Amino acid sequence: MDNSKEKVLVVGCKIDMIDKCVACSRCLKAFNDRDDEFKGLSPSAELVGLLDCGGCPGVAMGARLNEFKFWNQPPMGYLPTHVFIGICITAKNQAGEYICPYAKNIIETIHTKMETDPATGMDPTGKFHTHKGTHLKGKQNLHP
Repeated sequence: MDNSKEKVLVVGCKIDMIDKCVACSRCLKAFNDRDDEFKGLSPSAELVGLLDCGGCPGVAMGARLNEFKFWNQPPMGYLPTHVFIGICITAKNQAGEYICPYAKNIIETIHTKMETDPATGMDPTGKFHTHKGTHLKGKQNLHP
């Protein structure tokens, strides 16, 4: 196992990862093509995990990251060197505010637990993203 390779963890919205994006194909495409936030990664970078936030209001994020770190520590050696947060969490409205009411806390938890500045907002196919509707008040609101 080559521990010098960059290792990537992608974090997304639980609701969107299950019901909207299905299989996280947009983030996987961006990673494979080194698009969007993944542009600076080396060709040998590995995707070591796709992790959801744990659901609203995101309080499970810390525990989920701790568990991920526990299962991927040496000797397995799959602790991420980079954490990317999907646009399903980081999308903003026209006023520049996060659409997900828990995004700031989720991002801060990732920063603290993973001791890294998470990159935010990859989406190689912006025209096809429908995630914004899941966090809005109204008919599509799936959050409590």
